[in-house]
Amino acid sequence: MDVVVTGGAGFIASHLVKKLLSRGNKVSVFDDLSTGNVRNVPAGAHLIVGSVLDKNALSHAFQDTDYVFHLAAIASVPLSVEEPELTHRVNVEGTRLVLEAASEAVVKKVIFASSSSVYGDSAEPTQDEDTSTNPLSPYARSKLEAEVLCSDYRLSRGLSTVCLRYFNVYGEGQNADSGHALVIPAFIKSARANVPLVIYGDGKQTRDFIYIEDVVDATIHAAESSMTGIYNIGSGESTSINVLAAKVIKLTMSNSRLLFKGTREGDPEHTRAGTKKVELAGFTPSWTLTAGLRRMIENVSS
Repeated sequence: MDVVVTGGAGFIASHLVKKLLSRGNKVSVFDDLSTGNVRNVPAGAHLIVGSVLDKNALSHAFQDTDYVFHLAAIASVPLSVEEPELTHRVNVEGTRLVLEAASEAVVKKVIFASSSSVYGDSAEPTQDEDTSTNPLSPYARSKLEAEVLCSDYRLSRGLSTVCLRYFNVYGEGQNADSGHALVIPAFIKSARANVPLVIYGDGKQTRDFIYIEDVVDATIHAAESSMTGIYNIGSGESTSINVLAAKVIKLTMSNSRLLFKGTREGDPEHTRAGTKKVELAGFTPSWTLTAGLRRMIENVSS
């Protein structure tokens, strides 16, 4: 396959690029490097520095392309609260331009990275694809609007699209130094330094954590299979933040304690992926949280 990965210098996308290259695909990374790091682009990938808001650059990049994996986005909930207009512009208008360029280039399929945040603070213990959406942040709203665009292009233009609602993805290469660092890399960094692990809220909130290897495999499966529409990509299990902190402390053999702070705007109480639909489509995750954490910690320390 000839593929383009937008946002390919970012965390999830760079792992995807490596896996695609290992399978013999010709891969172009399309990234403006505003948040992605050029060091994340593996040897063998062709780097195109450009913005998803530049239609001409997208059209040029998508020539003779079989599949587009669209992962470029403002991907932080806290940042989206600080910069709602920028988030909408990049995540919604950028997705529209990606779909337009892909349609004109007669791309076989666009695989869009959506988010479980579209469910918001769902009253359902498990979020299935037909669970009502209730986005709590500009980031979540932008992902839901982008999903609608994918559906519109599929129905009106005949462009095959699939939207993957990633739950809480973790793995090697996540940035623990950002002011918007995700919980697992932030916990690991703090635990290794024997400083307090900061928990926002009471720590009883739960999340569905899925390891990066599973996410990459699911994303490639979405391209190669007949999947279209919306699918959850999660482990199907939920873990409280307090339990997660205890696991990280144990695996790192740390003396860190817990430091509780106020809740953050836009954070739901509970998430857990209903995975039946994606399992029927042929994908089942294989990594447990403990195994994924152990591997991540080993790789961070090596």
